[in-house]
Amino acid sequence: MPGKRITDHQVHKYKQHRNKLSQVASAAKAGISERSARRIEDAQSLPSQRPARNWRTREDPLSAVWDSEVIPLLQADARLNAVTLLEELQRRYPGQWDTSVLRTLQRRIRLWRAKFGAQREVYFAQEHPPGCQGTWLSRLSSSPCRPSASKRSMWRRKLRSHWPSNRAASAWVKRPSLQPS
Repeated sequence: MPGKRITDHQVHKYKQHRNKLSQVASAAKAGISERSARRIEDAQSLPSQRPARNWRTREDPLSAVWDSEVIPLLQADARLNAVTLLEELQRRYPGQWDTSVLRTLQRRIRLWRAKFGAQREVYFAQEHPPGCQGTWLSRLSSSPCRPSASKRSMWRRKLRSHWPSNRAASAWVKRPSLQPS
């Protein structure tokens, strides 16, 4: 698959199949391309043993304006879209910025937001199984949806009134106050 690194496991699988099958068939069984299979046959080591690549394949097209133009715009309004920023760059510098830099700009903005952007709101999803009134029922008995008969009748009264029916019940149930504080 394009863009995915070849693993040591894939290399071992390829070499295992290569003893019996052709290069094309072995590559297909290992899940790599024919070109990668030729590269593996010429290689002396496994992919995990090779040094990591630390160079860029091309010059960064946004290096001239990233710090001076784009970051101040993002700091002013972090919700700006990459398309909007590209249109602004095209307006400020006519003829210099093509739409081919849009994906690069989207990647750079995503990384900037991850490091310097606003904090995201934390959301804890609650699960409400069918037949249950809420998650607080799971603390009443061993079965989350079936409290005992006496507790069920008490809960029916409470659910209708939205208020604890007696002092004993209010001692073990923490209901949110309906009165504004």
